Amino acid sequence: MYGIINQSIQDLVVKEFGEETWLKIIAKSKIDVHEFQNHQVYDDAYTYRMDGDAMLVEYHSKRPGLTAMMEGMLHGIVKMFKEQDVQVLLESEKINSNLDHDLFRITWEK
Repeated sequence: MYGIINQSIQDLVVKEFGEETWLKIIAKSKIDVHEFQNHQVYDDAYTYRMDGDAMLVEYHSKRPGLTAMMEGMLHGIVKMFKEQDVQVLLESEKINSNLDHDLFRITWEK
């Protein structure tokens, strides 16, 4: 897995929940890397051990009608990395809910 994926996860966790939460996640996951580098390639096991068997992706946009495009992009990323047994599911669409974003669930088998 490219470091940009892991770095994005790290940045999100630190921004939303703080450095202490990030350190707890990597300790619980038994990951020996504290700072992921953007262009370095890491074993997929690092990513899988951080998010368990699923992750939620929020898509925020003020422009209407782009949910299907985002879903297609997520499927394309899965295909690009030749991942097997990965599912992308639109959990909630802002047009049909009181959310200000669309919510996708990405699941995989360990």
